[in-house]
Parts: sequence; C-alpha cells; structure tokens
Amino acid sequence: MYTNVLLAALLLAAQSASAAVQKRALSSHGWQKRSPAPPDGPIKLHVALRQEDGGAAIERRLTQASDPNSAGFRQHMSASQAVELSPPTSGCVQSVEGWLREHGLLEKASSSAGIFEIDTTIRLAEELLNTTYYTFSDGVQMINRAEVYHLPEAVASSVDFVTPTTTFPRAASAQNVLAMLTKRSAPLSQRQTTGSKDCNGPDDLATPTCIRKIYDITFEGLNYTSQPNRTTFAVYATEGASFNPADLQKYLEEYNPSAAQASPSYQVIGPGDSRSPGGIAPKFETSLTTQSFLGLAAPEVESAVLYNYGGVFGPEKGATYDNFVTFLQQLISNTTVPSVVSVSESAPENLFDPDYARRLCNMMAQAGARGVSLLFSAGNNGPNGDSAGGKHKTIFEPKFPASCPWITAVGGTTNVADEQAATKDTIPLTSRLGFTSTGGGFSNVFPRPEYQTGQVQSYMDQHIPANYQTTSGFNASGRGYPDIAAFSTQFPTFVDGFQLPIGGTSAATPTWAAVIALLNDYEAFHNRPHLGFLNPWLYSLNGTGLKDIVKGGNNVGDCLLSQGCSLGQALGYDVTPGWDPATGLGSPMFRNLVKALDAGYVS
Repeated sequence: MYTNVLLAALLLAAQSASAAVQKRALSSHGWQKRSPAPPDGPIKLHVALRQEDGGAAIERRLTQASDPNSAGFRQHMSASQAVELSPPTSGCVQSVEGWLREHGLLEKASSSAGIFEIDTTIRLAEELLNTTYYTFSDGVQMINRAEVYHLPEAVASSVDFVTPTTTFPRAASAQNVLAMLTKRSAPLSQRQTTGSKDCNGPDDLATPTCIRKIYDITFEGLNYTSQPNRTTFAVYATEGASFNPADLQKYLEEYNPSAAQASPSYQVIGPGDSRSPGGIAPKFETSLTTQSFLGLAAPEVESAVLYNYGGVFGPEKGATYDNFVTFLQQLISNTTVPSVVSVSESAPENLFDPDYARRLCNMMAQAGARGVSLLFSAGNNGPNGDSAGGKHKTIFEPKFPASCPWITAVGGTTNVADEQAATKDTIPLTSRLGFTSTGGGFSNVFPRPEYQTGQVQSYMDQHIPANYQTTSGFNASGRGYPDIAAFSTQFPTFVDGFQLPIGGTSAATPTWAAVIALLNDYEAFHNRPHLGFLNPWLYSLNGTGLKDIVKGGNNVGDCLLSQGCSLGQALGYDVTPGWDPATGLGSPMFRNLVKALDAGYVS
C-alpha cells in the first residue's frame, strides 16, 4: 500500500515538475485542427536562451550608435561584439544542454546568436516538450503546431521561447492579395496593367522613373560616383518563393533599361525554392519586392541578396517565424551583412506570445547594432483587426514586427499628383483587393521609445478622440508606427511573364529601402559608415529631407455590423502635419536627405 502511495506521489511530482511552465497558443484564428502530426515528420526547433539583462545592453548600445548627438553615432558592431553584448544568464547554457542531453538531442543541436537549433522529429519534439503536435489547415496550406507545451521548472527560467510550437502565422485567407485577384479577376494571361506612365495622375503607374521623379532621386550635380559591389541590399522572402530571373529582366528592360544592360540578379541565401514554386499566390510578393527594389536602386547599387528560408508558403510548411529566427541569426552572426533589408510582412501583434515578440525585437536590435537598416511594412488593414472576409473589427490591432521600436515601419500613400494616405477611398480600383488602408497605431507590447517622445506625444495630446481611451486594443503609451511612408499603389509587376499592378505597404517598403541603399552608397563613397538603425536620425530631422503628408487617414473601411459598427467607417487616425499613425514622418525627398547627411554627420 505504502509503495503504491509512494509511486503515485513520485509520479505526481514528476508530472508537476515537467508541467511547471505552460505556454498556450494565443490564437489559431483561421486554422482548423485536422489530425495528429506524423510522428516521423521532421521539425526544426529553436530554443532561445534567456539573456543576462533581458537585452538591455544591446539596446543601450544601439541607442548610442543611432543617436546623431552621441559620440558613438554610427559606430557599428562586429558579429562577435553583438553576440558578446547579449550573453545568456548564468547557468543557462548548462541547464538547457542538460535538458537536451537527457532527451538524446544535444548532439543534434547547434547554437548561434544565443539560440539552440535542433533538427529532430515530431515524436522527439513531443517528448521534449511534453506536448502533442497537430496538423492545422487554413484551406491553402498545412502546418504543424502544438496547442500547449511544457518546460521543466529547472529549464523554464533559462528559456525565452521554443518554436515552432504555439505561435500561428496568419491564415492565408486573410493575408494574400493576389489570391483574391486570382479568384475575382480574369486569368493572369488575360489581364493587363492599366494606368499611365506620365506620373501626374491619381491612377498612374508607380514606375521607377515616376518614383525617382516624385522623390527627387538623382545624383546629378552631387559629389558621387557609383562603384560595383560597394553596397549590398537585401530582401527577405516572406512566402518561400524566390524571384523569377526572367521576370526581373523583363521588368528592368521595360522600366529601367540602363540597369537591364548589366542583367543584375539576386544571390539567394537559404533553402527556399529558387525556381519559384508553382501557383500564382506564392510568387507575387517576392516578385513585387525584388523588382521594385532593384528597379529603383540600380544601376547605382546592384549587389542584391534574397534571404529565402521558406516563408509562409515555403518548403518548411508553416514555420514562418522559425525561418525568420534563422534569418535574424544570420544577420547577427555573419561576418558581412547587407546595409539594408526590406521585409514585406507584419501580422497582428496579439498572435505572438509577448516573450517571443520581445526576443525577436531584441534580435532585430542586435542586427541594427551591426549596421543593418531593417524596414518592415506597416500592414494593409489600417489600425483595426480584420476578419477572414476583410471586414474590420471595432478594435485596435497593432501589427508586429512593425511595432518593434528597433526597426523602421513603412506606411503607404497614393496619388502621385497629390500624395496622401492610402485608403480604400483614395487608391485605384486595381489596388483595392486586400488593401483597405495603410497600417498604423500603437503597440500593446512595446512602450514608446525615447526618440518618439516629442512628435508622438504631440499627436496624442492634440488628435486622439477621447473615446479611443476606452476602446479595446488602444494603448496611449505604446510605440507608435509607422515611422515613414511611401507611394504604395499601381506598382507594375511581372509574374510568369505577365504584368499586373500591385499595391500595399509591401510596395512602399522596398521603395524606402532602395532610397536607404542609395544613401548608404553615397556615404560609402565619402568613406562614412552605413546609416544603420534609422529612427533616431529620422526623428531628429524635424521634417528636413521628408515630405510631410497632410491629407487623409487610415480610418476608412468596411466594418462588421456584428461588432457594433453602424457608420460604415472603422476606427482609425487622421493624417496631420508632423508625425501621425498613418504616414509617420512622411515620404522621402532624396536630395534633401543627402544634404542632411552632409550637414549633420559627426566624423
């Protein structure tokens, strides 16, 4: 009898220890659980070791390196310095190694930038995390995720997150613009890009020539000479689809002939399919970004990298942000890194465990400390949540990684003749599918950074309706975004040899990234460091070098009547002089930014 009681007590104690910390899924909206995941299926786990000071040291260093008034302005770090400044907590490595060794996984683990990466099987991952993986479907793709996982008490204090586990990517039905185009329009081969190339009307195409004209992007008369391979820029493929070289060449021949003569291309890094897997949906985002980026930056800057670790539609199904962790590890640990990276991806902040989001944000700070400018799209659904049918909810739903204070978030504008915030009422008809209005708002995870104190607080004091204070999801002290904006509609894009117009902040982001790449090359010509993390410098300009957008807002869209919205207008923010949570500080005026660099750089 006593033996049975003792065994039961020991079993209960063991279960309590293994279940000491539980991490549950915050949201699986849009995903349907199908069946248990195949036990022999492969999975790559990332176990993030907790940092000694929660990442505060690297953030302090980045603040110094990005502040124009600091003696450490633009003094970027090496890979070893970035890693050494964010060490794991004392005893953390030994604790996690012991845990992995106990489960026979230590020999399968590698470590980079404070994160263990373990190639294993679903069965062994389930044993390690005391969980069950299931296959989920959104009707387009299948992913393997857990609804909850457990860490032993001795390990939990040493770990920030384990992934892929309980974090779900956005369901495809709510995110893919071109999928909607495919369903609602004629076949791709029968569609034509419409709009003038004259660059003076609301529906004109956003060609490289047009963008250069409206943003004064020219080196004419400046002390500058281009040089091959002096500056490298990069694109992160969010879909696991690579660019199509033939489409890129066709785009350049049509819109940037001087660049086409050199046949520039992208160096692909990662296991994603470089041939662009079949089907239109996986291709359009990468095609848009790679073509518009190189179309604007070339021929002055042609050294281009495509990070393709298999995104939402990639070969490692559904492991979007695992692949993103791998990408960030590369930016932190590689000897050489690109000067700027364009990422056309943001998802609802509430999909992410706060510990997970904070650690990813800190990793982006580490990349910034390396001298990398990270630019993210602010989203295409205004500041509100949206359902799978594209209808707005009457809540504020900030987007991540746009809400991370250590990156630069890019909003969208429209109408080259009279630039204003992009909304469903102002953008051309061809851009309205899946693009309701430019994203923006205030984070519920990250507090307002010091560099935003003046401009953002001024907006809060003067332009926020009183009823917003009690609206779900509104945070008056949160990090505001976007930081900047650019034209975001009618971008001609070649997909499988055919041309169509695409819109969204996914177009605005590579536009700004190309501007930064050109500025970085100008600085390199003058033997000055790359710009690195941009925000403190941009906010310090007080409008110099930027075109302030003063028309529109991101509060136009269809609302869900079931959510109590009766006016057909969603909650949102007005565009005002100065910073606002629809267009940020404004769009770029290239030559004025060059003047600001020449006038303000501290040698």
